Amino acid sequence: MYVVLQVDAHKQFKLLSIRTNMPISTKTGDKGETSLGDGRRVSKSSCNIDASGAIDELNSTLGLIHSKTYSEKLKSEINTIQNELFVVGMDISTLSEQLKQKHLERIEKKVEEYEKFLGKLTGFVLPTGTEVASLLHIARTLTRRAERKIICLTKESNLNSFLLKYMNRLSDLFYLMALSENKKGGQSEQNVNFDI
Repeated sequence: MYVVLQVDAHKQFKLLSIRTNMPISTKTGDKGETSLGDGRRVSKSSCNIDASGAIDELNSTLGLIHSKTYSEKLKSEINTIQNELFVVGMDISTLSEQLKQKHLERIEKKVEEYEKFLGKLTGFVLPTGTEVASLLHIARTLTRRAERKIICLTKESNLNSFLLKYMNRLSDLFYLMALSENKKGGQSEQNVNFDI
């Protein structure tokens, strides 16, 4: 699939067309370069591609979690986050500003909902529990890694100011989701033993 976008002076994108007859293997990246969403050619080792790749890894992990859970509520939330991560990826690859305050506020509202369900949290817990909870902990760590890659990219590019805030809140959300899955599954949290 090939997407054609038009950008205006306010870094807002308009979808012009979607071409689905483009081959997956174009051979244009055989020398270690690739094209960004706005057409720029960059090295596959660039900070931009590194950040985009980290988002892709996170999104694929969410697909695995989606396939493992029986909770329709969790499936729906993951689906929403996966779509939002494509918006994050677009902002990274085109230096646009598609991620908005509304996306950040949605995540913050979810964090509040999970905090109410879980009650007061005390101390550090081991990243374990049910299978889905453990996968959500992996998603949390992948979110943190993607956040670090985006920070590196901010050293060379002027990025959407909501990106880092969104990623920071998203890792909090995955942590709370993991604890919630354990609670729903009757799995007790294991506190970290610092005296081991």
